[in-house]
Amino acid sequence: MLQIQLFGTLSIQYARPDGSNQALLLTSKLANMFAFLSLYRGRYFSREELVAELWDDLCGNAVSQGAFNTILWRLRKNIEKKHFQNGELFERDGRGFVCFRKEANVYLDIEEFKQKAKAGVGVPVKQFSEQDVASLNKAISLYQADILGDFSAEWALREREKLRRIYFNVLGKLTEYSRLAGDYDSSIGYAQMILDSEPLREDVHRELMELYELSGQRALALKQFEVCRNLLRKELAIPPMRQTMKLYQSITNTALHPELNLDSEFNFSPEHLEHINKSPDIADSPLEKFDVLSGGLDAPPMKKSQSHSQELVNSAREHLAIADEQLKSSLSLMDVD
Repeated sequence: MLQIQLFGTLSIQYARPDGSNQALLLTSKLANMFAFLSLYRGRYFSREELVAELWDDLCGNAVSQGAFNTILWRLRKNIEKKHFQNGELFERDGRGFVCFRKEANVYLDIEEFKQKAKAGVGVPVKQFSEQDVASLNKAISLYQADILGDFSAEWALREREKLRRIYFNVLGKLTEYSRLAGDYDSSIGYAQMILDSEPLREDVHRELMELYELSGQRALALKQFEVCRNLLRKELAIPPMRQTMKLYQSITNTALHPELNLDSEFNFSPEHLEHINKSPDIADSPLEKFDVLSGGLDAPPMKKSQSHSQELVNSAREHLAIADEQLKSSLSLMDVD
């Protein structure tokens, strides 16, 4: 069997009957043709199509019929004739079109990836079976890196992006499934895998913030907002979207004290946020920040004479010690310079 790996860099190995593997090496032109035909295994291409896709940038239309035939012959000699019958891998029809045969005894990693990634298609995530989830996890385990990382041709970039979209779709399904199942640690892991490849996905940053809060990790939820805000500011010179800020506000309110209903009592209006943003001298301590956000230093939200209120103040200090720096930084940078 021929084992072909396209994720990462091109790797071709012949699996011997005794269980050992023999690596097969190709020159750049042969590797280009082999990788291209592997990506589209089962499809026929004319000489003109292959030349346009593989060598136009280097040779224009200067690749003659004879030169093309030589390249194809060398490809067969290096791979097919050593381990397979003539025409078992590469077929040429009466028109002269070339095809990497779908029936050939070959393992191709992207074919298994696509097959596993189809699990649960048309089925709501909440109805996934254990087999569906196992297939999706197998798909992401196969995706070790973007395909053909050392290929810069347009056809390689095009197919790389298609497979990336499939990969992110699979991770999105697993993130949602794990969240519905209450497995927040796994859901966080899947969402982080998306950000590892696409760090500017603000929707995924919001998902992570929610997941951290659901798992009781409010400090990490606030930190995730800072990561998102800093990336957007550095890479795109834009602030977070309104829904991201509203989520951050909600998590911050909860961090003041989990038992307080702060949605109505401490709702930050745009004018209030702007006032805080323009007041660099306020909120030098967690308690002062708590007083300012809850209505101003002259209108404290709690009666200091009540012992229960004092407990709330102490609890607020404890929670805000974690979130204060993130809150101060974000509020002072709401507007892009």
